[in-house]
Amino acid sequence: MSNTIRSQRGATLIVTLIMLMLITLVALTAMNMGKSSLQIVGNFQGRSQELVSANGVSEEVLSSTQFFNNPNATLNVAGNFTNATTVDVYGDGKTVLPVNVTPPKCMHAQSIPLTVLNLNNSDDLACTQGVSQNFGEVGAQSSASMCANSTWDISTQATDAVTGGAATVVQGVAVRIPRDDELTSCP
Repeated sequence: MSNTIRSQRGATLIVTLIMLMLITLVALTAMNMGKSSLQIVGNFQGRSQELVSANGVSEEVLSSTQFFNNPNATLNVAGNFTNATTVDVYGDGKTVLPVNVTPPKCMHAQSIPLTVLNLNNSDDLACTQGVSQNFGEVGAQSSASMCANSTWDISTQATDAVTGGAATVVQGVAVRIPRDDELTSCP
């Protein structure tokens, strides 16, 4: 019986080493999965910061009608109009993302006929001035008002200098503009 016990001691050692290797592999796999999950969450947070920054600057552009007067300079940064700014994400001066605005593009503009204006609305009333026509009967008026409906595309991009990640927000907006601006800003 002593031969049997000796041969079992060696087998127990081999089985124990195999089990130890399996446990080590499971622990390493779990650690790698945790590291990957942490990386995914970090990337998602960075992407969210970039989207929020780009969206905030896009809203800043939309809050002013400067973009249809001069699309190449839409943001008022310290009294100067430009198409680039920076956003301090946490207000600590450390996480600063540069944001660029592509010059807004007028996609479409159409004169508003006088017949569709509501004269009880002060915005519509400002558009009711007649426009002399240059054909037909002298002194006759055109059916177009002094206003036009326009559609613009505004694109902003925030870029993280550390990770190289970027997020772009493209937003469309409809703006009523004077007919003179339709002819100059929105061909």
